[in-house]
Amino acid sequence: MKLTQEHAGGYSMKLKIQTLPHYDLRTWGLPSYGSDGAAGFDLRAAFDIKKQYLHVSDPDLMSVLYGNDKRQSKALLKDAYLNIFADCTTVFGSGICIEVPTGYELQIRSRSGKGINDGLIITHGVGTIDSDYRGEIMIAIRNISNKTRNIFYGEKIAQAILAPIYRAEWEQTTTLTETQRGQNGFGSTGI
Repeated sequence: MKLTQEHAGGYSMKLKIQTLPHYDLRTWGLPSYGSDGAAGFDLRAAFDIKKQYLHVSDPDLMSVLYGNDKRQSKALLKDAYLNIFADCTTVFGSGICIEVPTGYELQIRSRSGKGINDGLIITHGVGTIDSDYRGEIMIAIRNISNKTRNIFYGEKIAQAILAPIYRAEWEQTTTLTETQRGQNGFGSTGI
């Protein structure tokens, strides 16, 4: 993979992306950055109705959503959502697969507005997509609020950041280099 110079001193890299049938490419386009200075590109909630039990505003439409007419059920997805209860976790797809180059990882992170306003955060802090993974990027969201929240089909729900990685090479030793802090841990540097 080759880095190319971009705007404001940043760099870009071409990545291969595959969109899955439950990703609405026509409406959403490919994942994009929210601004010129954004570090991460947005990931959307792209539910696969074969794997998720979704809700729609009109209960009579549930049979249509889970019926045999794929065109009609796809049209209904725009009104579909997942319930995520307080203090619960759910996992769903982004509808995309990305070929991450060797020497890099794709970090899946919370969107700040979702965390602050809705209490929806990435379950394990930061997720990692390794360079040898070729499946759908899955998103694990935890509701840390005290209210049930809805995640709507197509909603920007997380962000992804391409980052270089370094592999550790171990050098076993009986002592480590001395520092002023030493072994002082949590809270040792003050408040």
